[in-house]
Amino acid sequence: MLDQEIEVQAKDGQVINGINLDSSLFSDALPETNIHSTEKILVHIKSINFNPQRRLNPYVKQSIRLMIGLTTYVTKPSTSLEDQLKKSFLFPLSYHSLFFDSIKFTIYEYGSFLNVKKKYGRVIVRLNTLKQAIIDQEEFEGIFPIETRFPHLHEIGTIKINIKFNFSNDPALTSRVQSKMDPFIHDGFDCNECVNIELHPEAISLGIFNTVLNQETGDSIKEIMGLYHTFFGHGWRLTKLEFLKAHQLLEKYYNQKDNPLTGNIIYDVNMIKDAMRYLKFSMASYGSFLFNWFGYGPPNPFWINSERKIIRKFFNLDKNDIICWEFSKKAVSVPNYMVIRDPVTNSIVISIRGTLNVMDLITDALTHYESWNGGFVHRGILRSAQYLINHSLKDIRDAVTKYNVNSIKVIGHSLGASVSSITTLLLREHCKDMLDRGIDIHAWNFATVPCCSFYISSKADTMNCIYNFINENDVFSRLSYGNLMDFKEMVKFTASELKNEDYKEVCHFKA
Repeated sequence: MLDQEIEVQAKDGQVINGINLDSSLFSDALPETNIHSTEKILVHIKSINFNPQRRLNPYVKQSIRLMIGLTTYVTKPSTSLEDQLKKSFLFPLSYHSLFFDSIKFTIYEYGSFLNVKKKYGRVIVRLNTLKQAIIDQEEFEGIFPIETRFPHLHEIGTIKINIKFNFSNDPALTSRVQSKMDPFIHDGFDCNECVNIELHPEAISLGIFNTVLNQETGDSIKEIMGLYHTFFGHGWRLTKLEFLKAHQLLEKYYNQKDNPLTGNIIYDVNMIKDAMRYLKFSMASYGSFLFNWFGYGPPNPFWINSERKIIRKFFNLDKNDIICWEFSKKAVSVPNYMVIRDPVTNSIVISIRGTLNVMDLITDALTHYESWNGGFVHRGILRSAQYLINHSLKDIRDAVTKYNVNSIKVIGHSLGASVSSITTLLLREHCKDMLDRGIDIHAWNFATVPCCSFYISSKADTMNCIYNFINENDVFSRLSYGNLMDFKEMVKFTASELKNEDYKEVCHFKA
């Protein structure tokens, strides 16, 4: 096998030069730009008009809930809609929000009997549809229909909203001045509006878990809740049968599509041999039990928990060759890894473990798009890579000097492979002096999950320092939040087109 030509496949831009991408990056969403956590969006409701006009009922109150992601404001119930139009609402704006989030307005009614609350209508505005105003950093004003689903989906009026975008290089939307009233000043708003800018959204509670989980884990779960609500909370107006029909049509379509090979052939047999050796390092990071289960390491049952002994024996390492051993911490975005000196290749090997426990699963699920280096990356993976650099960079530097090594190999599998990719880029940023001395810093990754945007992966420095090996049928190497959102939109579109008789005939569906 090794002396034969090996051809590498890549599907739909998923793997380019050794780093996994998110396919949603190729859609017409937004250009890649540096959006920081300091960006803000100020939303003001200008008017609400119902059709037909509603009579004022002194016994029925109304309120409005506004949401972007998990940031939520709820106005005080009032019998007059005019009271709902006096405030503006300040929301944080992230790069992830620009791709996936919506501004959701929900109008509630409170009946006189037991003050029962019911949903009267709602408006959903995708931030992606405002992309030109966001790019130009202009003020936006528009009119949107208010919809209700009872007794069937129909429009009951319109809402007019004003949106101001504020970026980190702009004057602040709000600024405090010293006065007894402590008002807020904003260019473009009169004094009454300035006083009524809402800055404190509702707090999100996890119930009893607030007392059990630490702050970081709780915040991570809240972020995942936001992703869940964005995916399932809007647009799924399909029955189970409609979903199955749409899925079947998509499956037929993609089964008929050609899957051409890239034509990139690897002739370097030594590269494949090195990859097989580094694969063993990536498996070793899972611990003695799985290392033995994969067929590596001694079968001695008395060594089942002697992690370091097994690693040392299998790779013929001296006790001092183990530089860092970070497998004791169980926290979100805290990777488990080891740093060792490989005497065979005279290199420092950083082997990062993949998903193995609940905290790793939470890290996997932190799929927010984080702005970084002109593009964006998976938030949980970026935090994990930053943790490794912050805690072990000094030890790595000392080991390079002590052993006079000629290279640093960063290795990982699955989640660990994605962390390895970003760690490699961070190492090359922090260790330019080593690169100048001819010390190679390279990643060898296996079954990498999507972790960064095309802009980052297509840089020359990235393409030259990362090798990525995946199975062409591995779904996890193609699974990302962006891909799931793309799938959702395809299913919705296909379900709507299936109402056409021509599509029904193609799929052999009968009305």
